[in-house]
Formats: sequence, C-alpha cells, structure tokens
Amino acid sequence: MNPAGQVLGILLVLGGLFGAGYWAGHSADAEAHKEQVDALQTKVNSANTIAGAERDRADGNATALLSLRATLATERQRRTDQQRAADIELGARDARIKELTRAARAREEETRTKAMADEDCTVLRTLPVCSALAERLWGDAWTDQAKPAGPD
Repeated sequence: MNPAGQVLGILLVLGGLFGAGYWAGHSADAEAHKEQVDALQTKVNSANTIAGAERDRADGNATALLSLRATLATERQRRTDQQRAADIELGARDARIKELTRAARAREEETRTKAMADEDCTVLRTLPVCSALAERLWGDAWTDQAKPAGPD
C-alpha cells in the first residue's frame, strides 16, 4: 500500500473510533439525564394539571362575577324605576292635596261670604255658640271679636 492510503486508512479508523466513542458517551450521558428529564416532565405535567384546574376555577369565578354584576345592574335599575314612580306619585299627590286645600278654602270663604250677606244669618252672629262651632262657621274672625279689649 502506499503511504497516503495508509494515512487515509488510519484516519478512517481513528475517525470511526472517535465517532463510536462519541456516540457511546452521548448515549451514556443521555441515559444518565433520562431520569432527570422524566422527573422534570412529571413536574411539568403536574404544573399543567394545576394550571388547568386554576384556569377552570378562574373562568367559573369570572362567569359568577359577570352574573352578579348583571343581577346588581338589574336590581339597581328596578330600584331607580321604583323611586322614579314614587316621586311621580308623590308629586301628583302633593298637587292633588294643594288643589283640594284650595277648593276647601274657596268653599269655606264662599260660605262665609254668603253667611255675612244673608240677613237670616245676622241673628246667628249674636247668639252664644260653642267655640268649635264658631270656629267652623266663622274661622278665626270670631276669636278676634270675642277677645276682651286691652293690651296684648
């Protein structure tokens, strides 16, 4: 053989031995790390399971919160509508009370005016009458006439 072929053969043998050694070392190293990789994979799977459970719980909480907010908004709107209706009703009631009070005063004044103008009622003004009846007939005017004259 020629020397170049021998050198090439030696290089091929050395390369093969080096490659086989590298492969054998890498395989042994991979076996040594396989246990660590398996342990880490178990931890990752456990963490993924916990994360999934927490995600599901968070989704449930978010759904419950949205439902609660919607319920509160509905209740707030219902109470606002009730208050608005009560305000309208009270406003109408106040207006009706004022109208009835005004009508009662006008009727009372009309009755007094008619009583003052009617000659038949003149006799009643001079008769002694209990205070409740006098107040009903003449209002506060009878108390002004019944007070004795003197310093106030």
